[in-house]
Amino acid sequence: GDWTYTVPTDYKELRPFNLPAPATQGVDNFYADEYTGTGAEHARTSYGFDVGATIVKKTNTVGDWHLIDENRGATLNMEINNGNVESTDAQGVKTFDSDGITLGTDTDYNQNTATFISYGFHLSGATGVSNSDGDITTTVDANEFGLWSNGKFTGNATAAQALGHGLGTKVAFVFVKNRDDAEAAHGWFPGMDGEY
Repeated sequence: GDWTYTVPTDYKELRPFNLPAPATQGVDNFYADEYTGTGAEHARTSYGFDVGATIVKKTNTVGDWHLIDENRGATLNMEINNGNVESTDAQGVKTFDSDGITLGTDTDYNQNTATFISYGFHLSGATGVSNSDGDITTTVDANEFGLWSNGKFTGNATAAQALGHGLGTKVAFVFVKNRDDAEAAHGWFPGMDGEY
């Protein structure tokens, strides 16, 4: 802007480009990858970080939203738009890589000439770590800088059980899904701060 007086030495105008960059930014933890399928195995390498989880959706037709994460295993799929149980898909996301994901030949992930979106999430870059901070021991893959965590656990049929998440701070939002319940009606249960 226009200054009436000269700015003192070693001072700057308060503007975004004059501020120091934060240690971590959104681009360091999340990436949306739009791509066209090839029908053949191929690596998507533009994420810029070690991907720990992804959500894949075909965008040119009706289809499911597929959640795949490194903590459960690359070939294990959960459809987040319904209550279906976890399933194995060896040709969906084949591997989680240091800069993206490698896709197989399944048409829900990589149909030739179809268009897709993949939302990639940076987690710890390793398979899950045992966490006994709660009543039930969990296996978590956490990104404390991105402030999200992916955990798995075996329930004990007891109400009000605390679960460790590895973030070192109170969580504000959580999704819980039974991975192996044969009743498809058991969907995703969201909760926000104050509910869980």
